[in-house]
Amino acid sequence: MINDLIIILFFVIISSFLGLIGGIILLKSKKIAYKLSYIFVAFAIGALLSTAFLDLLPEALEKGNNIENVFISALIGILIFFLIEKFVIWHHHHTYGEKEKHSYNSLVIIGDTIHNFIDGVILTAAFIVSPFIGITAFIAIVMHEIPQEISDFGILLHGKMKRKKILIISILSSLASVVGVFISYYFITSIEGIISPIIGFSAGVFIYIAASDLIPETKKIISNKKSLIQILLIILGILLIWYTGQISHQFIHL
Repeated sequence: MINDLIIILFFVIISSFLGLIGGIILLKSKKIAYKLSYIFVAFAIGALLSTAFLDLLPEALEKGNNIENVFISALIGILIFFLIEKFVIWHHHHTYGEKEKHSYNSLVIIGDTIHNFIDGVILTAAFIVSPFIGITAFIAIVMHEIPQEISDFGILLHGKMKRKKILIISILSSLASVVGVFISYYFITSIEGIISPIIGFSAGVFIYIAASDLIPETKKIISNKKSLIQILLIILGILLIWYTGQISHQFIHL
């Protein structure tokens, strides 16, 4: 049990570190950061949707006794993320002036912290189900976190926050994923039957992020060449997760 927790913590810390790379690159070079964001957004769409539909939902259905509960938990995941983002976006569109900008900075940090906490919950549930499911969830989270951190760092820079402060706050915010690991690990190992709803919830979160946050970003690209690259990257993300799943099933049946 302790070994499982150590492995989960290792991957959570690595995912947090890799996610911060996008923001750090933005602090160094805006041009490179946005080029990276363009690449990772497309790949993340495929990785998130593939993980949700090919790994998480099938596992949740297999481990749960009630199919309806799995889809309800996925719906709850979608709604919760919608409410979190709606609150932040609503506040953003109703703030004006320098004082309010700093207030919005606080909301972005709070939103990012909650997001990191949920990432910790998702990775914990995924790794408890199977190390291979955990790895696919890890890949999907990292691919999404890089463009997400670029976006968050950009907003905080726009809000006149100093670069050093942004980096320190982002590192502290990323520690929420570790808190998510400990809390979710305790409940998953203590409460019977909770793993299926958590996995369903995780699938809902992935579907929401891909459909609501990332796919609209691809619509901003009008270049035929870049659009084709994005399509290929989305397909690559799907195939990578699918192939990882195929390998996992082969190992399971050896």
